[in-house]
Amino acid sequence: MKSRKLIKRIILGSLWLLAYVAVLGVAVMILWNALIPDLFQGPALTYVQAIGLLLLAHLLLRRGFFYGGSGWRYPHWRRKWRATPDSKCGRSARLEKAVEMVETKIGAVTHYFNHLHVAAVAITDGELRKGDTIHVKGRTTDFQQTVVSIQIDHESVDTAKAGQSVGIEVIEQVREHDSVYKVT
Repeated sequence: MKSRKLIKRIILGSLWLLAYVAVLGVAVMILWNALIPDLFQGPALTYVQAIGLLLLAHLLLRRGFFYGGSGWRYPHWRRKWRATPDSKCGRSARLEKAVEMVETKIGAVTHYFNHLHVAAVAITDGELRKGDTIHVKGRTTDFQQTVVSIQIDHESVDTAKAGQSVGIEVIEQVREHDSVYKVT
């Protein structure tokens, strides 16, 4: 009995998928043929080419079939949402808070260990302690966090001074040459 229901679900799911692709293929073909030849003197698409374009767009924009999707429901977006408590209050609350804080550059990221979520940071100015709030800012990186652990040569320390290279556990991915600021 269960196998019949499963087979029925698979067949119905396949039919719905084919109908969905067919309708989207027609929509892509109509939109392409209405816009591209007139605006850019491009070629008109056949139905098969429209299905191929639809598949290509899916592969490029959804990171392929095998690597999962990208979107709000995946873990990296959840981490970003939870990392900033002000994100639910709106941008003005974050800006007001930023005006009150003073940031001093203390170093830069020299390496990121992805599997450990640890950034190697070269301290160039000042000192860094456990419990300090840091702001990591780069071309694509921008977040704040409290320093939970500092390590020098795989040994935990409470303070790091200028001239030392330290490992700091971070809540988001960082990149080489990202600047690290101490927030006071």
